Amino acid sequence: MSQLMYAAEDTLVTADQLAAIPTRNPLGRFHQPVGYGTFLDLVKHRLDRAGIEVVHEEYVTSNEGGRFFGCMELSVGGLEIDGMTITLGLRGSHDQSVPRALCLGNRVLVCSNLCFNGDIATVSTKQTTNVMQRLPGLVDQAVDRIPGLAQREQSRMHAYQEHVFSSPRHGDAALVECHRQGALTAAQLGRAINEWDQPSYEEHAQFGDSAWKLINAVTEAQKPTGATVNMNHVAERTAIAGRFIDQVVGLTF
Repeated sequence: MSQLMYAAEDTLVTADQLAAIPTRNPLGRFHQPVGYGTFLDLVKHRLDRAGIEVVHEEYVTSNEGGRFFGCMELSVGGLEIDGMTITLGLRGSHDQSVPRALCLGNRVLVCSNLCFNGDIATVSTKQTTNVMQRLPGLVDQAVDRIPGLAQREQSRMHAYQEHVFSSPRHGDAALVECHRQGALTAAQLGRAINEWDQPSYEEHAQFGDSAWKLINAVTEAQKPTGATVNMNHVAERTAIAGRFIDQVVGLTF
């Protein structure tokens, strides 16, 4: 599950528009702001060098351009991972309020209220003196993990699709256990059971009563609703669900 969440007053921008935002002057002796375009170019260069394609990207700015947040959906070496997306989250600021950072995973949440979570890796650095000596290494840390993540997610997808419950009621029991472990609230449990019984999307049921159908039921039920969502809770519940269903199908990574 990948989410770029932002407030109504934030501004949705393209990569070119983001890169065109002027870099602000330092706010103090040790503050060294990095241009948004410089940061994007660095990330995209490292991805291209590793043979990783950006297939979709989305960005928002807040605080009159003082902060930015974004997500890049990636294609890795031609691997087909239908229904699971490898995402690189990014954020930064010119006003010292947000460190320059990346997060990586299949389950990524990036929010302008400062929730920033990836289930595989999160790296960051303050924009202080010599930041451009540190930043390339941090980007490489994230990019170097992407091929292994893609292979792992492909294996996970196949395991979920191949694990078929002997009875639909066993899927119900697994959803109840998701609730007990904290992956679903009581209200979300009801929505997940409805999704299990009658999926909103045909592709969620294409492998029968499988763990694939189950994770999609949970993901649909976990989707944020309302204006006062705590995105940190969303991230926690998503991680719990992933760990539990991995156990159900016998995955140990």
